Amino acid sequence: MANKVIVIDPGHGGHDPGALGNGLRESDLTLRMSLKVRDQLNNDWTGHKVMMTRITDTNLTLNARTNFANSNNAAALISIHCNAFSQASANGFESFVYTNPTTASINFQNVVHDRLTQFYRNAGLTNRGKKRGNLHMVREARCPSILIENLFITNKEILRFNDKTFEDNVARLTAEGIATFLNLPRKSTPPNPTPPPVENNDMHHIKTRTAGFVTAADAKAGQKRKTWVEPNNYHIFRKFDGMINVTRTKDSPGSWINPGTITVPPPPNININSHVRVNNNAQKYVTGENIPSWVRGQVYTVHQLRNSNNEILLREIMSWIKRSDITLV
Repeated sequence: MANKVIVIDPGHGGHDPGALGNGLRESDLTLRMSLKVRDQLNNDWTGHKVMMTRITDTNLTLNARTNFANSNNAAALISIHCNAFSQASANGFESFVYTNPTTASINFQNVVHDRLTQFYRNAGLTNRGKKRGNLHMVREARCPSILIENLFITNKEILRFNDKTFEDNVARLTAEGIATFLNLPRKSTPPNPTPPPVENNDMHHIKTRTAGFVTAADAKAGQKRKTWVEPNNYHIFRKFDGMINVTRTKDSPGSWINPGTITVPPPPNININSHVRVNNNAQKYVTGENIPSWVRGQVYTVHQLRNSNNEILLREIMSWIKRSDITLV
C-alpha cells in the first residue's frame, strides 16, 4: 500500500512575516512548529510521506500551497498559524475547517483540536473552539484539511513557545492527531539496552570540570548536557560503550560522562539573570521590529540566550535583542 501523503503548510514566510508581536514573527514560529511536527511524524509513525509547502523563510501564494497539496494527492493538509488581534487581551487556541466542510475534514479537526485543547487547558490557556471559515487553505484543498491558530502572537501567551518543552508537546500532540486521523501505524520502540553494572569500588578522578549527561548515548554524542560535573573523586556506578556513570553516592546513579572528552565552559560573560542596559543607539529587535525609545537606556534581566549568546531575550519585555545592542551592568 502506498504511503499516505501529509502536507504541512507553515503559514506566511519570506516578505510576508504574518502577524508581529512580542518581538516575534508569525512566519518564524509557524515554520519552527511545522518542522517539529514533521520530525515527530517521521520519528514515531510509519505508512506516510510528509511534504512541506516550505522549509525555509520563503514566500508562496495561497494558490501555490493548495496546488502543491492537490498535485501530490495529499491524504491530509494542515496549515499552521498563530493568531493576532488589535487588542492584546485576545487569547487562546482555535482551529478552522471550511464553511461547508466534508465529513472527513470535520473528523480531522475533531481529532487534532481535542488533543491540543486538553494540553492547552492544562496549561491554563483558552479553548476558543472548533470553527468554520471561508479560508483559502481549507476551501481549495481537495483533501481533508484544517487550519490551526496556535495562540495569539499579540498576547504574552505566545511566549510560552520560548519554552522548548511546551513547544515540543504542541508538536507531538499535533503529529499524534494527524497520525490518529490517518490511522498510521506507530513505530515499534526497541527496548533500551541496560548497561551492565560494575563494581562500585571503582573510582574515577575528574581533574577538570566536564559535561554530565542523562544517558550514555548523549554523553557519547556530546548532546543534551544535563549538568556540569565538578573536579573530585567519584564512584563509577556503571560503564557502557566507553562512557561512565559517575556518582558521589556509592549505590546511586549519577551523571554519564565521556572520560575522553573534558569540556571546559567559556568564562562567564552574560548569563541568565544578568542585568543589562539597552544601548541608546539600539535600533532593531532581532525580529526586525523597531526598538521603542522607552526601551533604550533601561536595565533589563536576561531571560534566555541563543545563537552562541549573540541573541538575548529580555525578561521584562520578552523581546529578543542583539548582544551588540546591550551592555552588562
